[in-house]
Amino acid sequence: MIIHVLHLFPRLNEKLLELLSGLTEDQWQKRTVCKLWNVKDIAAHLLDTSIRRLSAGRDGYYSHFPDVTSQQQLVQHLNSLNHDWVKAYERVSPGVLIKQISD
Repeated sequence: MIIHVLHLFPRLNEKLLELLSGLTEDQWQKRTVCKLWNVKDIAAHLLDTSIRRLSAGRDGYYSHFPDVTSQQQLVQHLNSLNHDWVKAYERVSPGVLIKQISD
């Protein structure tokens, strides 16, 4: 059975942007259930996912992916990718982040 959900993503993104646009500076810094990440980090992570999906789907571009021989190596690699992106986005304002998510 196939469940078609692609049509829901534009509305989901619209709601995300609505939520993010209404946050105060303090709310951007609030901790989340992802203990090491605040709200801004989660938003940056969502942007990363969208950009990588666009790069692969539209442009056929895939960055280097190391040979992974265990679940632990896979988790370590994904955690490293996520950490690098979120760390870089510490230097970006919430306004720029919102604009990039909306584009």
